[in-house]
Amino acid sequence: MEDVDGATKVVVQTRVGIFVLVLGEDEPEKVLDDEDRHGRPAECFALGRHRDESIVVVARQAIRRVDSARSVVSSLTVHSASGGSRVLVEDHAGEITGMAIGRWDGHEVVVTGDGDGFIRVLCLERGRELAHIRAHGEAVTSVAFARNAETTLLVTSGEDNRVGVWDPRGPGGLVGETDFPDSLGAVA
Repeated sequence: MEDVDGATKVVVQTRVGIFVLVLGEDEPEKVLDDEDRHGRPAECFALGRHRDESIVVVARQAIRRVDSARSVVSSLTVHSASGGSRVLVEDHAGEITGMAIGRWDGHEVVVTGDGDGFIRVLCLERGRELAHIRAHGEAVTSVAFARNAETTLLVTSGEDNRVGVWDPRGPGGLVGETDFPDSLGAVA
């Protein structure tokens, strides 16, 4: 859920598609349906803004086999409120386990967390990787941008039971990290 264009919007994933629901309106807008999935379900998505327009970034994952080895690769597609869509990244290495849209070092970005504990910062303009950071000792469970009084920060959680807070101004330094005694779910 996020406030975009002066309205509170919620992204909902169902068996037949991904929808954006504007709170207070009766009908949700379908952003992605089965025909757009090309046989691959959307495993992860994020709602945000790019170039002053509402967007949804959707990740789809596939298993690749090279000889006897298996690997997971993901593609990221940007769907805009105006109805257009484009592939941002075709071969994102690894399983994407969390995503958030925000700003990093002055760029509009999508940040992905993966099953190996890394976060990747991808420019929404061209898909270029701006940062690749080992954020957790185990899989990243969620990624979120959070605003405090002075700046916007990136918050991540992982299966290592830690929450990390990152400063997205510049190279993305770790501001703080907290251990939890129990497994973590999502942060928001």
